[in-house]
Amino acid sequence: MKKGKPPTRRQHYLQRAYLAHFASMDATDKGYVWAYDKKGNSPRLQATTTSGLEKDIYTLKHPEAPAPDMLEDLFTKIEKVGYPIIKALTVDSEKRSLTAEDIGRLAGYLIAVHLRVPRNIDATRQMMEVVLFESMKETARSPEGLRAAWESTQKEIAGKVPSQADVKDWLENPEKHVKVRANPLAALLLNLQMHSKLSRILLGMNWAICDAPEGSFFVAGDSPLIVFARMGNGRAIFGGGFGLQQ
Repeated sequence: MKKGKPPTRRQHYLQRAYLAHFASMDATDKGYVWAYDKKGNSPRLQATTTSGLEKDIYTLKHPEAPAPDMLEDLFTKIEKVGYPIIKALTVDSEKRSLTAEDIGRLAGYLIAVHLRVPRNIDATRQMMEVVLFESMKETARSPEGLRAAWESTQKEIAGKVPSQADVKDWLENPEKHVKVRANPLAALLLNLQMHSKLSRILLGMNWAICDAPEGSFFVAGDSPLIVFARMGNGRAIFGGGFGLQQ
């Protein structure tokens, strides 16, 4: 971020140029997409300028952070590398194949978008909370761990010093005693640690260019990737994590 430049507050997790390929244009060439609400509200036309964005979803607010816009700037750099390939495929009718370099740039771009959309950030945030509770339950199953946890609580809490039975109950049933919400930004940073590994997975796949029929209509989500695991008998689980068995 340049010195003196105010941080970006309204941050697109879907690049506006990418989203424009799914949009209908009005007389002013302003793009619109149909938005479908999972809560059951009627579909609505929504401008691409106000779609796929949230306020401060990537802003680093910690006083020791290098710059509030560090992640926003990182994603902008990734977009500048990967998006030109998409643009060339959709605008240049002569480009009907992908080079190894094209695929590498596209893989990095697509994975970055996939990892940063709110749905996947929230999935990782929930996983972090589950892991915390499971580690507490594991501590309760270990005599040494339970004793260490009990010794660390030997001070007055709510007017009494907790017994070992109290601590054991806290650890065995954390959902009854505490509410935890992991930091979504921490979840995003955890997601980004998988970028290199997941990009290599995409590189190993078969890439093909498919043309949609003129005037076709289809539903798209907020991520350019669909994750699924084959379960046999012609069935698959869609929307699962990358940890599922193939």
